[in-house]
Amino acid sequence: MIANGPQYSLLGRPGLGDRFGLHTILAFFSNRVLRGGPKILLNLATCLVALIIITKLLPSRMTDIAFGPTYGSIWHDDSKTGKGPSEKQDVGGGLRIVVFGESDIATPSLTGSEMDGELLTWTESLCAELGCSKHLSFVPRADPLESPMTSNSFYAAAVERVLNETADSTMPALDYTFVPDLFPIKWDIPDLAMQVSNFLSMEKPEKPPTETIWVFSFGPWDIWSLATLPISVGKSITDTITTDIFTHVERLYTASRDENSIAYSNYFDETVVAALANGTSVNNTDATIQNRAEYPNVRPTVEPFRIIIPKVFDPSALPGWWDSRPPIASIHSKAEQMKHAAELTEYWNNNLHNGLAQWILTATQNMEKEKAEGEKTNGNSQKSGSEKEPIEEKRRRAATISAPKSEASAAALAKSRDALRDGIAYDMPDYVLAVMADRQMRNSDLKDSNGMGESPVEDSFLEVWTPCIQPAHPVPIHRVNPSDITINVKHDKPKMDKPKSKDESKKEEVDKKPKEKSDDKNKSKGSDKKEDLPGEKKDEGRQEASSGHKQRRDSVPIGGDEVETTENKELQSQSAVGRVCPEPNDHLFYTSFALSQRAIQYIAKEVADMVRYNETVRRQWSREDARANNDGNEHH
Repeated sequence: MIANGPQYSLLGRPGLGDRFGLHTILAFFSNRVLRGGPKILLNLATCLVALIIITKLLPSRMTDIAFGPTYGSIWHDDSKTGKGPSEKQDVGGGLRIVVFGESDIATPSLTGSEMDGELLTWTESLCAELGCSKHLSFVPRADPLESPMTSNSFYAAAVERVLNETADSTMPALDYTFVPDLFPIKWDIPDLAMQVSNFLSMEKPEKPPTETIWVFSFGPWDIWSLATLPISVGKSITDTITTDIFTHVERLYTASRDENSIAYSNYFDETVVAALANGTSVNNTDATIQNRAEYPNVRPTVEPFRIIIPKVFDPSALPGWWDSRPPIASIHSKAEQMKHAAELTEYWNNNLHNGLAQWILTATQNMEKEKAEGEKTNGNSQKSGSEKEPIEEKRRRAATISAPKSEASAAALAKSRDALRDGIAYDMPDYVLAVMADRQMRNSDLKDSNGMGESPVEDSFLEVWTPCIQPAHPVPIHRVNPSDITINVKHDKPKMDKPKSKDESKKEEVDKKPKEKSDDKNKSKGSDKKEDLPGEKKDEGRQEASSGHKQRRDSVPIGGDEVETTENKELQSQSAVGRVCPEPNDHLFYTSFALSQRAIQYIAKEVADMVRYNETVRRQWSREDARANNDGNEHH
């Protein structure tokens, strides 16, 4: 007893270890270790290896959800997935790709990832193609119907405008009260402004990348919702949204000039400064990733700020338009909305093209100063009345400046310059529509002079319309949305229903009782008769509400969280898992809203080639100017 110490502490109270049985537990495990010897260590090692193997086989998104976002980067090889290292792995240098947007046709949904392991987006495949060091995507990976929009506030303003303008109308064609319910605003999902803010709020890495390519992929889900509104309103809000996109592009451009911002890229490192000091001067438009791979010592003297903006694919041409779009009153038919979607898609793409051109040609004070200095140094200063030069030639001369004599002046010049704006407008719809047309011509044994209908077998798809994964019940889920913002609907003369007579009310009660009995019989029979789906019942109610505006309210809710019901959960589970094809690569579409992995990889390779060979808007302008000059010389 003396050797082991007192059994109880002072005042007869048990000690902390005895109170919780710590001594007993410690004695038990020490006994097991002494008896088991090396055997218990072998068991522990086996369990650890089994745990590592299990987590290695799981998709990275599942491990990220279960153990945190950095867990997957420990066990998964990010070089193969194209994601690059995690944020805490500060490699520095190399090419960084930053993505903002919504889920487009080349971004698989979360449902697809869960059903077939790891699916790469086109930007992740692009990262793998270019061998980038880091891939940051702020695109929410959620169900396609829950995808964000470019601007939640602009869409809310458009819906508010339509509801207020049609509040006093009794025409069913002007009843848009279904829009907030069936096409709600996802306030909890970040739009472009929030995505950019989230990126800029991140901590700057200790070693910044050498280059950054910025990707902006927006539009499909804006058009999906805007197609329900009058076409004039849709075009008006499209003008506002596409202008806002380049406002945030310029926001990132400004942040990229700040060395303390995460948007900063250390393009002018010591190697470039030394080259400038030695008298090396390289034209920026000819220095591409491909050039630098062949000539590692050649670097442009002006830092590029390149963005990639893919064109939007018409959402009405997707299988999901027909199997997942919510049913509405017949007065607002899918055919009418399909026409709106096609028109808005063309309008959106034209606005993006024009906006990109205007943004590239944005003149800054620093560029004008560089241009003046370059003209004086090279002895090329001209009078104001000189012959007009092509725009691209002016940009070339402004960007090519003679090298300074010292490293100090070279470093100062490099950091004082503004980055050269440039962009790549990838035509994603062109590839998808060409594949669809080629298969249709093959099935009809037709060919044309462009090779359509006889493309290589490895580039074609056997099925270009039916997706690999088909929903079991393609019926949309009705969402009930709490009021996040209120739309004031004016009512000069409130409408009241005509009071019913006693005979009419008695007749309704008599007709109602047999109907209730028949419903009870159908329920007792089980699955002998097919029950109406919840979405169909609610659609009938919406149709009644649309005629005469019987159910208009003084305040219409927009947006909010989905109210979970047992009915919704059952329908979600049925709709999520349907028939899965045995050969996904034979299908152009993997889901109703996303392409297959083979098509996505092809898109990534095309964009990667455009980046390698610098197929930018500036390069295209340069070719057009050269062609125009050649034509002019031939005429003379």
